[in-house]
Order: sequence, then structure tokens, then C-alpha cells
Amino acid sequence: MRALVLDTDDARGSLAAVRALARGGWTVGVAGRNARGLAASSRWCTWFDHVSGPELGVSGFAAAVDEAAARRGYEVVFPSTDAEALAISRERDRIAAAVPYPPHEVVERAFDKLSLAQAAASASVRTPATTVVPTGEEMPSLSLPLVVKERLHVGVPVMGAARIEALIAGTLEEAAARVDTIHAAGRDAVLQELVPGRLVAHSSIIEPGGRMLLAVQQEAERIYPPETGASARAQTVPPDPQLADAAARVLRELGWFGLAQLQFIRAGGAEPALIDFNGRFYGSLALAVGAGANLPATWAAVATGRAVPRCGDPVVGARYHWLEGDVRLATAERGGRLLKETWGCIRYAAGARHSIWSLTDPFPSLRLGLQLLREEAPNVPRLARKLLSRAAPRGA
Repeated sequence: MRALVLDTDDARGSLAAVRALARGGWTVGVAGRNARGLAASSRWCTWFDHVSGPELGVSGFAAAVDEAAARRGYEVVFPSTDAEALAISRERDRIAAAVPYPPHEVVERAFDKLSLAQAAASASVRTPATTVVPTGEEMPSLSLPLVVKERLHVGVPVMGAARIEALIAGTLEEAAARVDTIHAAGRDAVLQELVPGRLVAHSSIIEPGGRMLLAVQQEAERIYPPETGASARAQTVPPDPQLADAAARVLRELGWFGLAQLQFIRAGGAEPALIDFNGRFYGSLALAVGAGANLPATWAAVATGRAVPRCGDPVVGARYHWLEGDVRLATAERGGRLLKETWGCIRYAAGARHSIWSLTDPFPSLRLGLQLLREEAPNVPRLARKLLSRAAPRGA
């Protein structure tokens, strides 16, 4: 049993997937740009193959993935980014390993934010009001604030990044500038109503035919960047039948099978609003695995026609911590809360599941720690002075 995990963007989810697949009995290899990346540094990574990202050419990317699959004898290949998923889906006939996705038109529809909103509407699931601004067209005047996103993350580098992150625009000028950036990359922009509330995610494995084999629900306590980012603190919660039914209806409407994480915003007693879809390994994947829902191993079994591994219901109350994101939130604090927030990060980390930090698989943690030290070294004196000034007695 051999599985290949793509990691061209050094994603947190790919490392969690490598560990989870190994726990499920798979021999795991990684293909990406960096042999010293997080996933490739794991003790559970048996082989590494250099593969440039799909933004340098989908055909060449697929050929490199195929070469690695044939050389190592991989049975299945998994992506860690939207661009990788779209690329291997489109080129699946050229890859000597199973690509665990429904037909490519289904994959494109699911990853396209406008098509996702349309599928949700057809399934009677609430979504934010969504407007597409095609390349070359001017941005319409809409109510503020609003969220500006790429319609599809295809992986073409812009300003040194493979994707343009979502932005909450408080003014039309801010929104227009981000739309222009997206258009400059040759992509369509999406404008969405900003829905306040708490981020809730429903993650599942669907087999061909639509039966849900495994599901877990989580709720974010903090996200980074604020309002548009990923979970920095989260925990598993009891399954909500209403939300699970909404997720199932959307996935049936799409014709999806495989891994699916649907993200909702919930506020008070209002109906949850679907805001995003992940059909690949995602950042907080370690929470589901740590709670007993080994999504990667189950997905691998489905993709290769094996018996699905048995597992009980996911543990409720398991906690997840993206330490780096939480620390960035803490260091941005003002008004005397820096010391309190920093201590809160340390306290929350204890006993939580982490995508990277692990005593039994320490090398990714060491690599990340050294990287963060290099990046943050210029800021250490300033932060130290700030902490000391907050801790000093008044009048000192």
C-alpha cells in the first residue's frame, strides 16, 4: 500500500495527511519543490521526489507526478492545494496512480466559488450573496463591507504567491484594488456578502454513489487572519443534524465523492451559510485525525477499492491549535493584552492536536522553528521590550 502526497506549497494539511496515512498502514512518499519541507521532513515520509508546481505548466506537472508514481509504485496520489487537485484531475489519464476524484467537470464545479454557490442554492442551502467580476470588467458598486476572492485558485503566482488570499474590503477603493490584482493574474474575481458569525466545518468521506462513510464536525474558536482566515483554535463538536443534512445535499447536488470539507458561518439561531469547499487536505486536518476520524486513510481505501478501516464516532471536545497563527494574533494585540494573549497561546497548546508540532515526529517542528526564528529575529528585541513594559509594575 503506497500513497503519494503532493506538497508543492509546503501545506500544513499535507504533513497531517502523511502522518495519518502512515498510521493507517500506508507507505507514504511526498512530491514537491522542497526536500526540506514540512511533509518531506516527517519520519513517515519514505521517499521524496522533486516536482514543480502546476503553475509552471500543468502538462509538465502531470508528467513529473506520473514519473514519481511509476518509479515508486504508488497506488494513489493526493493533492494538498486547489491548483494541484485541478491539475491531477484534468490530467488523470496520464498518471500511473489512482486520482481519487469524481469526473473532472464535477471537480471544476466544486472548486469554482460561483458554481458552488449555485449548487448550494439548488440544494436549498444558504450562501452569501455572490457576484462575479469577470476579467476585464469593472467592479460594480455593492454594499460594504464585502469579501473579495479569486473565483478559482489555479496556482499562477502573483506577487510571489501561488494564490491571492481573501480580503475584507471596507471601502470600494480597497475592493477595486484587490479585484485589479486578481484580474492582473488573468482570473475572475468574486465579491461576497460578509456574513458575521463563527466558522463551523463539516468534513467527510463520500464513496462513489453518495454514501457518507465518515464525518466529523468542528467549530473554530479563533481564526487567523481574523474574519477571513483558517482555524487557529478549534474543537470537535457534536454533529448538528441540520448542518450535516445541508452538507449532504450540497455534495449530492455536485455529484461529489472523496474527501469534502464544507465551511459554514453560523450566527445565533440563523441558518448556517456555506462559504467554502475543500476537496483536498486542509489546514486543520490533524484535528479530525486526532479525534479518531482518519479521513486520509479512509479516502485512500475508497480510492483503491479496499475495505474501509473501522473507526468509532469521532471524539467530541478534541482541540486543535495552529500555534503559529495564534501567536501572530497574540503579537498583534495592543492595549496591554500582549502578555495575557501570549500566555493564552501557551496554555491552549497543551493537550491540543497540532498540524506540525509533534514529539513523536519532531523534524518538521524543528525545521519550522528554525524558519520562524530566522523570520522573526529582527522583531525579537521590540517584542521583548513590549512584554517587559507590560509586565512592569506601574510607576516603575
